[in-house]
Amino acid sequence: MKCVCRTWMLLLCILTVSPLCRADDPQRVLIDSISALSFAEGLYTKGRRERPRPQLECIGGSAEKGGEHPHLVRCVNRGRPSSGQDIQWECEALMDKNVYIDYIVVHCEGFSGPTDKFIVRDSCYLEYKLEFGQGRSAGGMTTVDSREQRQNGNSEHFFLTRVLLPLGLVVAIACLFNVRRFVSGSRHRAAVPVI
Repeated sequence: MKCVCRTWMLLLCILTVSPLCRADDPQRVLIDSISALSFAEGLYTKGRRERPRPQLECIGGSAEKGGEHPHLVRCVNRGRPSSGQDIQWECEALMDKNVYIDYIVVHCEGFSGPTDKFIVRDSCYLEYKLEFGQGRSAGGMTTVDSREQRQNGNSEHFFLTRVLLPLGLVVAIACLFNVRRFVSGSRHRAAVPVI
């Protein structure tokens, strides 16, 4: 019984301390804390599990093949809508007056997994569609708002705090009571003479 209790206590300590150890990792960044991102032509992302990819990826549009692609795009974090789901990004790029960016999606690698609200530093890239026409450009500057962004709920944190931690505490308390009862019970028996 003592071995089981020690094992549970050790597991509880590891589960409690391990998320705190990762908090100081310089490669781990809370996506909500990022005020702006810049994406440049010819530069690649960095990641922990995902392969490097271009920071700017055109995924279609009427000007995909024949238009002048942006060399630099700056996206500003406009926060989350009242529903609290996806970050809204507003992106600007200096463009030829005949083309504009119509659609954007900012992707970032989750630090612990795809749904982590913490991301890997320098892992973000921008997918966009390039269209012929004036679009939302003003003097060659194209501005577009995102409507889609990967959800970044932290399922790992939820599992640790809402499932494992309470379960570990219940087991630890049960172990402590059993050990205390075992110790006090054995002392009591030793004090009673055997006839």
